[in-house]
Parts: sequence; structure tokens; C-alpha cells
Amino acid sequence: MYNYKKRRSTFKKSAHRKVKIKRHNVCKKMIVKVKRIPGPPGPQGPTGPQGQAGAAGATGTTGVTGIGVTGPTGATGIGVTGATGTAGAAGATGATGVTGATGFTGIQGDTGATGSTGATGVTGPPAVGIGAIIPYSTGDDTISLITGVGDPIVDGGIFTFGVASQVSVTPGGSITLGLPNVPNFSFVVPRTGTITSLAGFFFVLNQGTLPGPVQVNMQIYLASASSNTFNPVGTPLALAPNFTTVAPGDNANGISPQSIPVVAGDKLLLIVIPNILGANFGSVLTGLASAVLRSTK
Repeated sequence: MYNYKKRRSTFKKSAHRKVKIKRHNVCKKMIVKVKRIPGPPGPQGPTGPQGQAGAAGATGTTGVTGIGVTGPTGATGIGVTGATGTAGAAGATGATGVTGATGFTGIQGDTGATGSTGATGVTGPPAVGIGAIIPYSTGDDTISLITGVGDPIVDGGIFTFGVASQVSVTPGGSITLGLPNVPNFSFVVPRTGTITSLAGFFFVLNQGTLPGPVQVNMQIYLASASSNTFNPVGTPLALAPNFTTVAPGDNANGISPQSIPVVAGDKLLLIVIPNILGANFGSVLTGLASAVLRSTK
């Protein structure tokens, strides 16, 4: 066992320490507590370097505005008027004003003297005539084109605007209205002019074989204003093709130029007749016809 009494001198009191010995209540061991006593303060050391400046403090609130009394107005000074300055440059021209209302119309002056007649102008080109179309049709009326054996007279058709009638003629001979079986299907010419063309069409209705070839012709006839006798004029229009064997629906057509002068009051007829090609023989060709005449002024 450690002898605390024997080593007691080791823990003597001094100016700088305080020793306290105490026995533990349970184990009975000696407890030594040494407490140091601070000595007197030493001399002040040198001042250390200045530290960094601290952050600026917040700005204080603005103080109340003071109220002062306005002083009296000073006396008006008396000065000499200066010389007039030089005139400035002219300003820019202003915009044009709105146009005023139109004034009243003045009194019309006297008519001036008639000027002299000018020279005659150049003669213009000849006027082109205005064409006229004259249509013809048999309508529902059929025509039979008949040739006789050894007989120059043939049966044909005279037709106009939708109607037709049989007529017997000698090719190249005249036709007189008023005779039996010659109805008045004539057309009166309203103005002087020239017939320039004839176009025609024939539609076959019967069926069979003809004794020989037959050509369908159309012919224009003309009579003067005071006459009932018509004579063939111009060139006969020969339709193509020619017929030998026919069936319903077969047809022939054609157009030919003409140069037939007419005067106002003349009368026109149009007929369709058969033209036998070769010896005279009996044949029958039944059908419908239509045509157009064209004239110029």
C-alpha cells in the first residue's frame, strides 16, 4: 500500500498551489487533490496590429425636413434695354391650304365663226358584205326521185321551210307557179346581193337495187319580181356518192360555190331531182332533203 503520509511532503502547500487530502468513503483510499493558484498578472505586452475594418453599418432613417419662412422679395432692378438683335432667317413655307369652292359658271360667250371645211379624208376600204343564211328542209314530207324509161321528164321535189311537194320537170327547163301540182314554195329576196354557195343533204328511206347509177342533184330557180316563171340559175349541186343499191339510212351530201346576183324582189325556188348517169331507165329513190343557201350583200 502506498504510504501517503510518508510522501506527504511532496504535496506541500506553496504560493502557487493548494493541496487537499481526503479518504474515500467506500474503499477508504486516500484521494489527493492539488489546485493551482494563479500568480499575479504579468506586465502588459505590446499592442498587436490593427484588425480589418468591420462592415459598414446600416444607413439611419432620414430626419424630418425642416420648415423655414420665405424671406421678402428683393427690390426690382433697373437696367438699360439692349440693342435689337439681327433678324432671324425666314421660316419654311407652310403647307398649301385647301382649295376653295368652285366659283359660279360664267355666262356663255357668243358662238365663234364657222371654220373652213377641211380636206376630204382618204376613202376607206370597200365594206365587207354581211352574209345571210336561208335554210330549206322537207320536214316530214318525203320526196320520190323517179326517172322514166326513155322519158326526159323526171319527178323530183320542190321544198322550202319544213314542207315539200312532188314536181315533174324537164332538167334545164322552166317551172311555172300556178300550174297543177306546182305549189308556191318561193322565197322573196329582201335586198340586192349575191348567192355565194349552196349546200345540200339527201337521206334515203327505201331499200332496193336501182337499174343503174343515180345521182341526186339540187338546183336553184329564179324569177323576177313580176313573173311566176322560174328558170334554173347557177351550177347544179351534185351530191355524193351516187346510188345503185340503197338501204334506209344511206345518204349523200355536198356543197358548191355559186355566184348568182339577185335584186330585191326576185323570187327563189329550190328543187331536188334525180340525174341518171347513162341510158334512160326507170328508177325510184325515196327520202328526205335539206339545204342551205348563203348570200352576201
